[in-house]
Amino acid sequence: MEITKETSNDMTIAIDCRPLQDCSLGRGIGSYLINLLENWPEPDQLRPVFIEGKPIPDLPGLKRFKLLLYKPTLKVWQISKNFSHFLKKNGIDLFHFSGQYNVTPLDLPYTVTVHDIMYFPLRKLEIEQATSFWKRLQWKLDLWWMTRRGKKELGQAVGFIAVSQYTKDDLLKHLNIPLDHTTVVYNGIDTDFITTTRSTTSTVLEKYHFPKRYILTVAPFESRKNLGNMIKACLALQEDIPFIIVTKDHPAPSLEIQTLIKQNPKRIRLIMDLSKEDLVALYQKATIFLFATNYEGFGLPVLEAMAVGTPVITSTTTSLPEVAGDAALLVDPSDTGAITSALSTLLSDEVLRTSLIKKGLERVNEFSYQKAAEETLTFFSRHI
Repeated sequence: MEITKETSNDMTIAIDCRPLQDCSLGRGIGSYLINLLENWPEPDQLRPVFIEGKPIPDLPGLKRFKLLLYKPTLKVWQISKNFSHFLKKNGIDLFHFSGQYNVTPLDLPYTVTVHDIMYFPLRKLEIEQATSFWKRLQWKLDLWWMTRRGKKELGQAVGFIAVSQYTKDDLLKHLNIPLDHTTVVYNGIDTDFITTTRSTTSTVLEKYHFPKRYILTVAPFESRKNLGNMIKACLALQEDIPFIIVTKDHPAPSLEIQTLIKQNPKRIRLIMDLSKEDLVALYQKATIFLFATNYEGFGLPVLEAMAVGTPVITSTTTSLPEVAGDAALLVDPSDTGAITSALSTLLSDEVLRTSLIKKGLERVNEFSYQKAAEETLTFFSRHI
């Protein structure tokens, strides 16, 4: 759609900040929103929307904006109409859903940031691997319903932001969203990873009783994160070097992974509920950052490791080669031997380590939330 007002300065945009009231502020959509708001170039044009009556996080970046507080209707069948009326009453020209979840068709133009649509390829894979006829049928019906729902909710949007070219292509492949409806705007890197110093790392290592050399990953125990293969690859190394997994307390690891951890308590260590300061320090001091996952819509941990000068091994799949460029070793995540070989090479080859660290620091400079915010504002101006 073309701009209908005289200039883009006349438009008023509302952005969905409800995820900041529901999710962890430091990761995922929460981190995306915080950094986007902190770098937004035109605060008078943007209205962050929150749920009335729920706590609003005390964030410095919010102080520049006039907030809108929405009181949801209890009548489920009137949610779309009620929310549309609220936005129109407040003079909103365009509403932006900051994530692809809980999108509601509205009676005014709306856009969506799509971080990934991993449900569709992963469900299709589960259908292929199902051993039970009834399980296969159940998942096929589930996939049909979610595809139908996704096309209805996302299909009415006037435009999409995808955080990678891979995610943009996935929108076409799985939901038939035309490529010309989607603009790629890459995520940035949190400045805490760029401005950090090495002065605090030693105390953090003492706090967690870590040795000087360790392999690090940051991932929950979801099947797409491929932690089972990463653990096996690390255990196959000749060097007795621990594999540190920074994770969440849900979902629980599979029985196979639980067994591997119990059998190798010194080689495999889990850390949960980590502060950002400690996380940055663990990234910084790691010998290698391993992120051989199966599916990512973007792959922010790859950039976080590069930003603090840690060499990276990641996957040849999905968006990861797009994000890593030539600044990381790429491996097939399904090939445990290939992961072990890459780890062994990087542990022993100091020249390669130095080269990847240098390339990683240069690569990170291509991603910033200031750039993302400016490109997002330009995207909005095209869809009023």
